[in-house]
Amino acid sequence: MALKDKYLQTALEHLEAIAVRAVRKQPLQELANFLIQREY
Repeated sequence: MALKDKYLQTALEHLEAIAVRAVRKQPLQELANFLIQREY
């Protein structure tokens, strides 16, 4: 597993742990995916 995949998985796990409706988490999940996939 690449390091960036580990970071993404950790971020998504923390998002799931937050007591907020899934519809409010979706933009943050999309942002996390965008940031991980971008090239420098």
